[in-house]
Amino acid sequence: MSTPGAEAAIEPLVADGLVVAVGTVRHAADVPRLAEAGASLVVSFWNPPGFVAAAAAAGIPAIPGGFTTHELAAAHADGAAAVKLFPASLAGPAYLAALRPLLPELRLLVTGGIAADGVGEWLEAGALAVGLGSNLGTAATVGADEVERRCRTALAAA
Repeated sequence: MSTPGAEAAIEPLVADGLVVAVGTVRHAADVPRLAEAGASLVVSFWNPPGFVAAAAAAGIPAIPGGFTTHELAAAHADGAAAVKLFPASLAGPAYLAALRPLLPELRLLVTGGIAADGVGEWLEAGALAVGLGSNLGTAATVGADEVERRCRTALAAA
């Protein structure tokens, strides 16, 4: 994982009744500890060896990532609940639309460089869901009002 000790942060959130999805999981070996801490879902930007199997063994879904048709199809073949197209902004909604007829069985989550006002384009192209991360900003970097404005823009675009 990119955040050491993330398990300690998960437990109190779960105790408060929240559903916690954890990313950026980089190694299958991290999955059992995350599930034990209460994670309900694990996400990665790639498909680490054994990632999907480790999540299945822990009783939680995994969403591995990929970019090429080979990577996306391989993650699906491993039994992934959905597959994350990352970094989606490098390809654009037209890439996703072109993938849909080739891989109609894929449930694709798109993330990586997507602007709040672009959410609708991705959904129209066939995305199951759209993840916004750094483009939303944080209260510390852009202010809470701006984060809220960007969230509202994304929801309106959906």
